[in-house]
Amino acid sequence: MEIVYLCAKIALFLSSVYMQLFAGIIDPETLSTVEQNPEGELAKSAALCTALEIRYDLFLNSGASLEDITALSKQVRSLYPKALQIGTIRLQCDGGMFPDAHAQDRDRYFNAILSTGDRPNVVDIEVEELGSLLPQVQPIFKSTGTKFLVSHHDFLKVPAIAEFQVWIEQAKAAGANGYKTACMSTAEGDFDEIYPLIERESKNFELFSLFAMGASGQESRVKSLLFGANLTYCALGKAVAPGQLSVSEALKSFRKLSPKR
Repeated sequence: MEIVYLCAKIALFLSSVYMQLFAGIIDPETLSTVEQNPEGELAKSAALCTALEIRYDLFLNSGASLEDITALSKQVRSLYPKALQIGTIRLQCDGGMFPDAHAQDRDRYFNAILSTGDRPNVVDIEVEELGSLLPQVQPIFKSTGTKFLVSHHDFLKVPAIAEFQVWIEQAKAAGANGYKTACMSTAEGDFDEIYPLIERESKNFELFSLFAMGASGQESRVKSLLFGANLTYCALGKAVAPGQLSVSEALKSFRKLSPKR
């Protein structure tokens, strides 16, 4: 299993240097459907993804045990061995299902998940949790070589550039390998002033994802990749976030926009 993980680490390096990552979400329903019908449309969509985010919080919310979730990385990698894996236990306040009141309990799950031979390449830690959760999981990050990205979600607006800069600097100070913010667009063009920030800051991270949700932010999910971001999130089946594109739509849009940049 260590050899498989090493190959995945190499894939992460190559993907961060040479290509954009289109990430699909792995939840209980998606994994079950893919395993039962490996030739189906959902499985074909997942195969288009160069990254897959395992949403451990959704599995835990569905009753998965600690033993169940430590096996998920191996399950997913057996289906899609070339995809970069991102492991996430998303809090309710950030659109997930893990109770906010027990945010710090996640270290137990992360330590168990990363102690297995097959584990995610990257773990997602919210910027608000850098001072509390990160110290509890940093030793396992270092001993296993697991990378981490710092994330933030704003479901109301596109934050000011100064706010983005604060979060980005916090990610740098924490030694993060990646940075992600998903924010909410409420009007056409309200994300446009963020593209120069992406162009300037994306070069400071191995992984960088910054886009807007909502119908008016839909274009930013792909256009951000033309300004230096190398990670965006797509729908495999039904969209799990406002304005989310299917992976095939995102790939088609990227190919269409690329020559124009």
